[in-house]
Amino acid sequence: MNTTEIVLNFNIKLKDTENLSEVKYNSLTSTVNKKAIKIVVATRQYMAKSMIARGYGDVASGVRELEYLRKIYPSAKISFVFEHFAASKEELLKLKAITTIPDVKTYVLNGKINNNIRLQDQEWQQEHQENEVNQLLQEASFIFHGPSGLISPLKYSEGEYAQKTVGVSEYDLDSGYYSKNDQHGISSFDMGLAFNRIYLSETIFHKKQFQDNMLRKYCRNPILDNQENDSKHKFYFSYDHNIKSLAQMVRIMMLIEGNCSKNIVLVTGNDFYLEEFQQDCFKDLLLKCCPFQTVKIYVTNNNGKYVEFIIYENLQGKDIKNIHLIAPAQLSNNDFKLLQKGSILNYSSGDISTSDVLALGKLPIFKIYKKTAFFRAFLEKIDNFCMLAGNEQYQDFINTWLIAVSNFTKKGKHILLTKSPVEIDSLQKLRSLKWQAFELKFTSWLKENNQTESFIRNQTEAIITKTA
Repeated sequence: MNTTEIVLNFNIKLKDTENLSEVKYNSLTSTVNKKAIKIVVATRQYMAKSMIARGYGDVASGVRELEYLRKIYPSAKISFVFEHFAASKEELLKLKAITTIPDVKTYVLNGKINNNIRLQDQEWQQEHQENEVNQLLQEASFIFHGPSGLISPLKYSEGEYAQKTVGVSEYDLDSGYYSKNDQHGISSFDMGLAFNRIYLSETIFHKKQFQDNMLRKYCRNPILDNQENDSKHKFYFSYDHNIKSLAQMVRIMMLIEGNCSKNIVLVTGNDFYLEEFQQDCFKDLLLKCCPFQTVKIYVTNNNGKYVEFIIYENLQGKDIKNIHLIAPAQLSNNDFKLLQKGSILNYSSGDISTSDVLALGKLPIFKIYKKTAFFRAFLEKIDNFCMLAGNEQYQDFINTWLIAVSNFTKKGKHILLTKSPVEIDSLQKLRSLKWQAFELKFTSWLKENNQTESFIRNQTEAIITKTA
């Protein structure tokens, strides 16, 4: 059974969603904007032992929620709170980079302190603004809380914040890690494509250029014209924390680019797996499917300078051509968005990175079985779109997308090292102008039917009206 048959046999049935024609602009918005309201957006990093499991997505979801609230209530005073379980200074710095928002004050909670996790005696772990956060919550008119459990001041409260707090879940899951029968009494709501509620807020670039020096040197800037490096490199971005996914991305780049004479740049989030590139298994992978002579990787030393390593040399390589595997030490929010917008292909690993790709007018590639419920809803949306009058021409792209997605679901090195004419032909369609037109038209249709903004507005104003 092929990938298409497997997917279509899921027997998908989506939940009822709000009818857009019935969504009315809430006249309270203009009234609320005239008041000195205080809003707190709070979120919590997933508590887990490994960085791969903890990730950054739950914190990033709070940032997206804040973007909506700032748009709806430009005169409100909005603060941001995140609770972390970081195991290193570098991990915490990445979380801070994500939560650095212009004109918004961010507060940090160390989740280990109130969750009975032993703290190491390190200065960076002592940052914990619990008193300030408690004061914020008390003064807030409205509290919007992201997925992955309540921040400690809410978790250990006795329900005093319940009437002014709304919690939201992960995409297409009936859980945001909120307890339904405890003393908190906080209402939680489902998010996802099945409910026409995903974070597709307008992408704002606060900086017009990459802030990272290596990205500025090697990556095409998608919002600036006349880039010198446009003619030198083909550019891809893979956001994941798994070395196998990176290997798959390298293989797919080879199949898409074929014998293209230009060098390839792959920016990856695998900075804590860099040592894996020295392993024989990764070199063997490149030896069997890579037509290039050399592969270079750039890492950062303690002085913040990039060091170049040649980790692969193939004397039988066809052309003098390089793959630059770049793993920035830190990625700012702005650089992250520029990477997604400029990449030929976007592999994403979770709700927020996938949403960001869609918001930029592009289709993401993600693992089928990692986000199964979301994948089902996503495929249903593509199918519905292609059945609309005038969109029949895009029907073939359903299989094109599925073949690309299936590449990230394959397991085993023997599968990674194989290739077929059908697969190559399908993957190379992802570079066509017709595919780009399909991406733009489909994502525009998603945005037109997205109800996240009206949902957040309605929840906010219902609470503010009730508590005023």
